[in-house]
Amino acid sequence: MELLQEIQKGLQDKEGYILLATDEISYLLDIKSSFNIFEFNLVLLITRKKVYLLCTSYEKEQLKKLTPSTCKYVTIKQEEIFNELYYYPLTIRSLLENDKITKIYSPSNITDNMYNVKSETIDDIILKSAAIKTDEEIQYLKRAIQITEKSMHQTLKEIEPGITEIEARNRIDSYIYSNGGERRIVPSKVAFGKNSLSVQPTPGNTAYKDSKNIFFSAGTMFRGQGISLPQNFVKGNLTAKIQSIFNHLINLREELYEYIQPGIKLSSVAEFYLDRITILKLNKNIYFSPVSIVILNDRDIPATLYNNTIIKEYMTIKISPSIFLSNFGRLQVTDIIYINKLKDSILLTNTRYHFGL
Repeated sequence: MELLQEIQKGLQDKEGYILLATDEISYLLDIKSSFNIFEFNLVLLITRKKVYLLCTSYEKEQLKKLTPSTCKYVTIKQEEIFNELYYYPLTIRSLLENDKITKIYSPSNITDNMYNVKSETIDDIILKSAAIKTDEEIQYLKRAIQITEKSMHQTLKEIEPGITEIEARNRIDSYIYSNGGERRIVPSKVAFGKNSLSVQPTPGNTAYKDSKNIFFSAGTMFRGQGISLPQNFVKGNLTAKIQSIFNHLINLREELYEYIQPGIKLSSVAEFYLDRITILKLNKNIYFSPVSIVILNDRDIPATLYNNTIIKEYMTIKISPSIFLSNFGRLQVTDIIYINKLKDSILLTNTRYHFGL
């Protein structure tokens, strides 16, 4: 709640602050729910003295015991719900007029005519704050990762010739919930062979064959923490060339794990990454996934050559190098690490073996 108070202190009497992202609202109000709050379309309006949470009557019933007493609920008018006006302009305009608010700030891209007052887009201090994880949040994130990894390995054992991508996807989803996951943080994906070359592969009716590449992308949420884990596995033998490339990718993951330390800029990480990935001298069909700082609800800050964000203690880093081979499919391995108060890198993932299974 300290961040909420900080936002209020920074406002003048006729100013407001609007949040349109449910995951940020949940983080700011410290909502710990066992249901999928991210399916709710919430809006939070903050003024110097008041906090309004805009939602439907159903959402209010689900949330009222989980939010701070200072939070005032505003039930959305039926016409706004049926017209699917996501940002509820009629209700918000009425609140702004009643409280004599003449200017609003928001990390989202809003316009002056949306709420009939002056608006200004500002830096997202909530996401910056969410990048710094508490000990409790790390324990919840670690539990979420354990659930995801266990679900992947259980599904992997059941993948035999003839099973389809959709059937495998359904099994990993079932395991996520039976293993204690509260919800999926992203739609689970399973792709065999070349189907994994799509940036966002969609599971289909392709059946698994022996020694075929298997790509997973799944993640669970536990007590408000979670992250997706893209991982590749191969049952059976690889050709010498593919195995060499896979080994290089796994070694690169280890090198990045050793390289990433507090005080290093993301741009330096990107440069280090590209220097080592280009050693392979592969063709133009190769793509690379960035290293990134984990924030909220699988959102992150990617490492690029132009991003000078500095890695700090208490941040969680996703290391996920990938290579796309046109004649084989995607190769991708992922580690999640946490920088503790002693500036040590703590590995949160346990998956180390990817082929010869």
